[in-house]
Amino acid sequence: MGIVFGFLLASLTPWLWELMGHPYSDITLLVVYAVNYFVATYVTDRTLRYGTLRKGIATFFSFEFISWVAFFEAIVRLHA
Repeated sequence: MGIVFGFLLASLTPWLWELMGHPYSDITLLVVYAVNYFVATYVTDRTLRYGTLRKGIATFFSFEFISWVAFFEAIVRLHA
């Protein structure tokens, strides 16, 4: 699920840069980055009925960050 949220962040990054400018867009992206974990655990808890709030936090954020950077680089290189 972290990979999906990383792809969403990569898609949002250029759009937010144009809309808000760098200091505010970066803060917004970091807040969204942190909040995504709680959204993912809420969805997982509701669909799988499994307590995952504290389990997998390092794995989720690692996958999210790596996929965010990878997809963002792909987007930038394809549009350049």
